[in-house]
Amino acid sequence: MEELEKYQKVANSETFEELLSAVESFAEDGLIKGRTRVFPVRAMINGMKMWYKADDFTLNPNSATREYGIRGKMMELRYYSK
Repeated sequence: MEELEKYQKVANSETFEELLSAVESFAEDGLIKGRTRVFPVRAMINGMKMWYKADDFTLNPNSATREYGIRGKMMELRYYSK
């Protein structure tokens, strides 16, 4: 999958589940390359789910990389869907 396609797939995610599916599809050997480190995809998805389901906004959203707009889209979906 090309880089632009990954950005488009994240941007076109309309639900949190679609975003998780997109993130999982980017994994190569169970890892996703972030801007400054490499993330194990299962750990990143679990962290995203915990952050998304939290009742308050005290959890840090840094469990998701900013690469491909993942963290921004995760925050957008949470803030505007709850």
